[in-house]
Amino acid sequence: MVQTNYGNKGNRILRAEVLGALVCVLGAGFILGNLKKLDNWYLLDCGIVSILGSVLLPILSIGSVRKMLSIKSSSFFSLYFCLGAVLMLAVLPVMGKLIGGADLFKTTRLWFIYAIGFPYFYYFARRVVNCYRKAALGIAQVD
Repeated sequence: MVQTNYGNKGNRILRAEVLGALVCVLGAGFILGNLKKLDNWYLLDCGIVSILGSVLLPILSIGSVRKMLSIKSSSFFSLYFCLGAVLMLAVLPVMGKLIGGADLFKTTRLWFIYAIGFPYFYYFARRVVNCYRKAALGIAQVD
């Protein structure tokens, strides 16, 4: 019974991470396929950072979840919170250009969009971090 509970929590976390990784890889592929549309150096830089972040973050995250499940360590969450914030900053102008066709640096006050979007990111990221910490503590207490 205890072993089943441990496996269920771990599998739930890992499934969510794999699904998120799939979304990130699809997003990176979309950006890579449309990289030529990013016609300014700063949009191109944001696109490259977005691609790298969308590929590296899931790899690091899945590896860390596996590590957490094997040694019950939850110290990596704040690193991914910061990396996710950087990815949010980089991907927003890229998607604005690729999906909306607008250079957000020129047509909007991008800082205003960041100011509105970051509290939402912060809220949901903290919620995920807290859920993972609770799951990690629950898994550690099972053993």
